[in-house]
Amino acid sequence: MIFADLLQSASNAPSDVSALESSISALERAISALESAVKVLESKSPPWEYSVWIFTFLVVVGVALELLVIRHEWRDDMEAWALAHFGVLRSPGRPSRVKLRVEVASVLLITIGVMGELVVGIHIASINGELRGKSAELRSKNSELRSKSDQLLALMTKEAAQLRKDAEDKRIARVKLEQQIEPRTFPVRDRQRLGDHLRQLAPNINGIPIEVSFDFNDTEALLFATQLEDTLTRAGIKFGLKPAPQQSMDFMGIIVV
Repeated sequence: MIFADLLQSASNAPSDVSALESSISALERAISALESAVKVLESKSPPWEYSVWIFTFLVVVGVALELLVIRHEWRDDMEAWALAHFGVLRSPGRPSRVKLRVEVASVLLITIGVMGELVVGIHIASINGELRGKSAELRSKNSELRSKSDQLLALMTKEAAQLRKDAEDKRIARVKLEQQIEPRTFPVRDRQRLGDHLRQLAPNINGIPIEVSFDFNDTEALLFATQLEDTLTRAGIKFGLKPAPQQSMDFMGIIVV
């Protein structure tokens, strides 16, 4: 009976528990999706970070070439100055194609390197911004999950306490009901105490006819009569069983002789 009542009480638990469990499941799925998104974003960043070194190297090479061009121009200028200073006239030489290619290459390398760094910086900034947003959302979801879990734990603890209280109330009610409907008995300690008391009176009681009649079809009356017999036996009082006078055979009597 108690287990059936507990099962019924559990089935009648408030829907808040189910709602919290559904909310927690949804949060766990959202957290799992966010963690996957964070991992994807983290995997996108390294290639761009590595490419920064390539573009930086191009800039360094371009600057080095530009320095070579500057040094070459300085040497040409110094040579022209020296010739002019000493009064030596010389027709200008043919422009160097190598110098032109180096100048163009240096400018292109620097331009490509700077543009590459700019593009990489934009992409990394975008990835980092999105990663920060996902991380903030993940922290928020984790915080909400902890809050929901605490609420669920508190609610389940409250429900468990209520179930225990209901079970105890039902047990007490059952015990009281059993006490009300169970046959009345004469406890052994009471029979022993009464027997000890009657033992002192047995010499005076023996010989005095005393009759107690009961319906032996009545279980409670039969049980009480049996316990009365035990009490008289403990007291050393002589008695016997026989049909009660002037009664049908449905009645028996305890006759103290």
